[in-house]
Amino acid sequence: MELAGIKRAAKYARTTTDDPLAVETHRTLQRYAERLATRIHEKAMELPLYRMAVKRLGLKGPSLTYIVSHDSIVLKTLSRTGLERRYELFRRPWRGRGLRSQLLVRLACATITNRNQRYLAIYESYRQRGKRQWQAILRVAQRILRDIRRLAVEAQEAGPAPALRRKNPEGWSGRRRDPDHSIELSLWSGVAGPPHPTPLPAFWVSLMSGLCPVKPVPLLPPFHF
Repeated sequence: MELAGIKRAAKYARTTTDDPLAVETHRTLQRYAERLATRIHEKAMELPLYRMAVKRLGLKGPSLTYIVSHDSIVLKTLSRTGLERRYELFRRPWRGRGLRSQLLVRLACATITNRNQRYLAIYESYRQRGKRQWQAILRVAQRILRDIRRLAVEAQEAGPAPALRRKNPEGWSGRRRDPDHSIELSLWSGVAGPPHPTPLPAFWVSLMSGLCPVKPVPLLPPFHF
């Protein structure tokens, strides 16, 4: 946002004055801003969701990088209406907007300026129906947000399978009941379990075979009142 403001100020100075220094300042800032945007794009290509947006939606740039990197979890959890409220798409244009809302609107404007055929058709259809320019831009921003959310959900569904639950190092993995539901048997005991049972710890084996009897607890003497 700061770079965009600097570029806007430099462009305004270039168009309002004939000073060669203002023109050179504008060109220098424009060149460095483009180099920085290229570097951000190269780093952001490491994110799976950003790559999907570039390949399937034709979107790229620092604004998309911020949205994908900061709201990757929110894009998978919130509904479409929740996301639109988070990005303040229902707010009036004359009210102040948050950073993420400004970036989404700028992304929509850049998409229209660069004539992305996917979203340019939406903008032109709204303009032909007599809608104002701001309403058409918000419609494009809403469609971009929905498409990014759809890609995030697809990436989450196609992710790696959850890891299996590891057994206890001692080999004890749980209990279940026998078919008569009368007694509980260990899943890995020699009485019932898989064809190749894992032996129980030595203490439990000795306790079950009677080699380690439990010492009886002495009773307390009766109380005399």
